[in-house]
Amino acid sequence: MAKRALSSFHLIMVILALVSGASLIAGVISGASRAESAHILASAGSAAVMIPPEWVLALAGDESDISLPEYQNLKARLAALRASDPLMRFAYLLGTKNGEIFFYADSEAPDSPDYSPPGEVYGEAGKKEFEFFKTSIPVITGPARDHWGTWISATVPIKDENGVLIAALGLDYDVLSWRSRVLGAALRNFVLVLSVFCLAWLTLKLKRQKDALQSKDDDSRRKERLLQAIFNQASVGISLMKGRMHYPMVNDRYLRILGRTKEELASVEWTEITHPDDLPADKAEFERLERGLSTGYDMEKRFLRPDGSVVWTDMSIQALEFSGSKDDPTHVCILRDISERKRIQLDLAESERSKAAFLDQLPGLAYRCSRKAGWKLDYLSGGCEDLTGYLPSELIGVKVSRVLKILRPEHRRVLVADMARAASQCGEISREFEIETADGARKWVLIHGKAICDDSGRAEALEGIVIDISESKQKERENSFIRSHDALTGLRNRISFNENLATLDSESLYPGSVIVANINGIRLINSAFNHDAGDNLIAVAARILSATCGAGDTVARTGGDEFGLLLPGVDEDGLSKRVAIIQESLEDHNAAVDSQEARLSIALGYSTALPGQGGYQGALKRALERMREKKVLERGTNASAILDSVLATLYERSEETELHAERLAEITEKLGRRAGLGEDELNELKLFAVLHDIGKVGVEDRILKKRGSLSDEEWIGMRAHTEIGYRIAMSSPDLSHIAPYILAHHERWDGSGYPKGLKGEEIPLAARILAIADAYDAMTSQRYYRDPLGRERALDEIVGNAGSQFDPDLVKLFSACEAELLA
Repeated sequence: MAKRALSSFHLIMVILALVSGASLIAGVISGASRAESAHILASAGSAAVMIPPEWVLALAGDESDISLPEYQNLKARLAALRASDPLMRFAYLLGTKNGEIFFYADSEAPDSPDYSPPGEVYGEAGKKEFEFFKTSIPVITGPARDHWGTWISATVPIKDENGVLIAALGLDYDVLSWRSRVLGAALRNFVLVLSVFCLAWLTLKLKRQKDALQSKDDDSRRKERLLQAIFNQASVGISLMKGRMHYPMVNDRYLRILGRTKEELASVEWTEITHPDDLPADKAEFERLERGLSTGYDMEKRFLRPDGSVVWTDMSIQALEFSGSKDDPTHVCILRDISERKRIQLDLAESERSKAAFLDQLPGLAYRCSRKAGWKLDYLSGGCEDLTGYLPSELIGVKVSRVLKILRPEHRRVLVADMARAASQCGEISREFEIETADGARKWVLIHGKAICDDSGRAEALEGIVIDISESKQKERENSFIRSHDALTGLRNRISFNENLATLDSESLYPGSVIVANINGIRLINSAFNHDAGDNLIAVAARILSATCGAGDTVARTGGDEFGLLLPGVDEDGLSKRVAIIQESLEDHNAAVDSQEARLSIALGYSTALPGQGGYQGALKRALERMREKKVLERGTNASAILDSVLATLYERSEETELHAERLAEITEKLGRRAGLGEDELNELKLFAVLHDIGKVGVEDRILKKRGSLSDEEWIGMRAHTEIGYRIAMSSPDLSHIAPYILAHHERWDGSGYPKGLKGEEIPLAARILAIADAYDAMTSQRYYRDPLGRERALDEIVGNAGSQFDPDLVKLFSACEAELLA
């Protein structure tokens, strides 16, 4: 009875072992096939990375490639690739042309019967090959038969730097070799699993029969050593487990994979050496195993080695379903080291991540929409939210026609037409548009894209980028404004005025009118009161003229002191009203200002543009002629008004008085007559006597009004009044003839004067005459710093400086008739 019971027990154990082994080996075969496919596909992907795209792009795809170094490099690389794997039969590079698949290069020697020259059409290409060139997705195909044999093929893409498919790398494995490798791997695993079960069974049997079967001890030990040898020489790591702890039965490869000793494994639970990221899933599966809800599970799992490194494994856990004592193992763990394969996968994933990160760093977004998806967006980069305010998830899957609603209405039809043209012609899109973001903000973008077409020329997708150009667009507008506008007044400049003038003529917008305006005496004002005063008058004139213009009118600063107004639709009556408004505004301004230099005088010219009279160009010409006529007629009046303003400022700011100017005019006229000057020269002399110190309006008040001696620096500022006066006089046609006298009126006969150090008769006669009259009047007049000198003493001073400060001949003439001159 005992023997029969024992035999039944053995039979049950064998049946259980066979059933469990069969179940496990089926899973192992499937897993081995998947692993081999993943391994070959990863190897093909790594090989593709090692083929530079520029080699492929250099080829023409015909026999002319044979002489190219790029072709020779490709041949060498493909031959080395085939030699790296004894089961690989062919390595080759395919491309498409004219709707056919052809060979760029293969791994075979030119004298081989299997050699395919460059450009040879692969006539046996099937649907899967053509499908690959549409999708560019790495794929394992087969078994497939051609005239070379029956193959399992791995095909991976080769793309250029823009991600465009340019070729396919193919690797062919003989189907029998492939199956033998897969079955070999499965068989090894089966043998190992069977060995584990046999070992477990024999070990338990030996343990139970130890006391009863002492006579068979030597035979049991021999079998145990045999099984142990098989166990230790397995190509995978094997360990028996009891719950979460390792059983003492662990082979050497298992220890090498984990980088630990038996003692170290015995002291830790498997949960302690599992990578934290893999622990939750592993625990969940293990709990199902312990509860009897599963007989085992497979997973890719990371273990932590003692040195802190991580090892990737393909782990298989299977329950041991035999009854025994509570100390017996409960399951077996089989490990395969897949770190290298994972490294390749992670490198590929990192490459994809880097591409995505690059696209996300664009100052905009990358997009793709496809015909297959019904022209819906199927990709948007992370920059979508920053650019549009919408999350990519809100727009992916949405039809392009709906997404285009973020464009300003005036741009939508243009972009739709561009996209339709690109799709029909396999062309490109490149245009600037304005969009409206989710929060209502407006942005300018550059949309660039191209159609991706199949071999028949049919567009399969549109992809490209959208770049934010709002900042550059703003700078462009600013630069355009600067190019077409005057910086001081903000009005349009001469270039813009002329462009608008030409536009009005070309469009025949009649009637219309033109007004030109010129500020009187601006050069004199700039010279007398500095350029700020002149700029203020220009700004005031700009405001007055702009106030008369409507939305369709143009007002421009066409020169330093000139303005032009274009008034389309304004006839002669309307023009007269506009001119009256300008003149009234000028009067109101002048009545409101306090200082003379702030008064504004403008010469106006105007004309109406009519067909047959030269249009707007003719009207501009007539307006300029009338404006110049007015300036000539009013020049004396305008110059006199400005000159009066300058003199009033001078008398107000300095010690000079109007009476002093009148006395000098009288004295210099009498001395000039004695010197034989004619009437015109005497008139010049009198004008010069009145204006000789006009340059003092440009000297600082603190110098003019200082009581006491001037410092060296202050003397430099004071002496500058001769040059300032010269510039003031030169700025007015009515005064320019006395400018040299004003410049020289502080020169001395002996050359010690300023500003040029002239001497003798180099000094203009008028300046020599004024020097004597000015000195005499200054000495005989009341000054805040001294009382007047007597006439005799003043004359003595004049005579005493003859030949040094004064012209000696003029001094003699002045002395001889002093009483008459001053009567």
